[in-house]
Amino acid sequence: MGGGLTLDGLNRQPQIGNTRLQAPIGLAPFNSGMFGQDGSIGTDGLSFYRSFCNDRLGLLCVGGLAVAAAGRANRSSMCLDRDERAHGLRLVCETAHAAGVKVAVQIEHAGRQTGPHETGLPSVAATAAPCPVVGGSPSALSLGEISLIVDQFVHTAEIAARAGADLIEVHAAHGYLLSGFLSAATNTRQDRYGGNLERRFRIVHEIVTRAHAAVGHRIGIRINVHEDLPGGMTPDQAIAGLRNLRTKLAYISISGGMYTRARDVIIPRRTLSRALWRDQAATVRTELGVPVMIAGNIDTPELAASLLEHNVSDVVLFGRSLLADPDMLISATTGRQIQPCTDCGQCKYHTKGYPHIYCPFHPTLRPLRSTWKRRRTD
Repeated sequence: MGGGLTLDGLNRQPQIGNTRLQAPIGLAPFNSGMFGQDGSIGTDGLSFYRSFCNDRLGLLCVGGLAVAAAGRANRSSMCLDRDERAHGLRLVCETAHAAGVKVAVQIEHAGRQTGPHETGLPSVAATAAPCPVVGGSPSALSLGEISLIVDQFVHTAEIAARAGADLIEVHAAHGYLLSGFLSAATNTRQDRYGGNLERRFRIVHEIVTRAHAAVGHRIGIRINVHEDLPGGMTPDQAIAGLRNLRTKLAYISISGGMYTRARDVIIPRRTLSRALWRDQAATVRTELGVPVMIAGNIDTPELAASLLEHNVSDVVLFGRSLLADPDMLISATTGRQIQPCTDCGQCKYHTKGYPHIYCPFHPTLRPLRSTWKRRRTD
């Protein structure tokens, strides 16, 4: 994808659902741990999100907001289950909008990849099989419980919209609850939510259809196109499963992986391929005709511009690279040296015992480390 490409692709203003972005670059969604359990956000948290907001960024993704207390991914996660918990999110939206940046709010249920040690509540899943990393004994959701989960996703989408979210992303990737339904590797149900592809995708169809009716054309989905397991999700399965939702989806965010003790492709090592899911993203975009977002080992503005100019995706999401240098996009056009991500792994804050997201290069985060009492040693 080289060959003398410029940064011209970074000047596009893609239309995503009913929202036009000022730039085709976004901050990837991650659970920052910056919100209090009451939904508040402190000065440091607001400064953290503000650090990314400039006229070169089109989309700020706020990730990891749970639809129910039992669905929090870890003890630092916030549950957006009522309007009173939306005041911190509202401040983030106002901050981003002041810089012309749109906001996507990612809503999720962690399913079997969380548990009582994090939430104080029993874990649930499509099928009563433990996560190979988290362990535990998740219970299989009953039909009534599935109906409640659907209600919770729709309710949280409505809360996020009222708080100012321009886009709302249903997290159906990475082995979390919805992802566990979609994948034949983790869904062995024999009822209307398991078995063939159509039944496995039923819960996502119900959520997206109802959420679209409730908040309009701002619903996106994050979905796996790769799972290193027998029967795991593939691009063809993702395309077939989402085909009937094309008119209701504002975008599809392409990703891969689930919790595993093998190599991690959710937050992939830099030694793996760059733009890890570019071929799959291009295929999904062509087949479904829905705007696509892509993340996964995209480490330079030049690579992002290449993906955009080759129509691989409509929006490129940076995670660790923007975390290490929030001014990276400005630096790319001014000639200032960019601070690269060194793949130190400290952004995986929960496994390090940090209270929230951390990067040793981020100007807001770096001074905070000395104030922490770490829960565990490296």
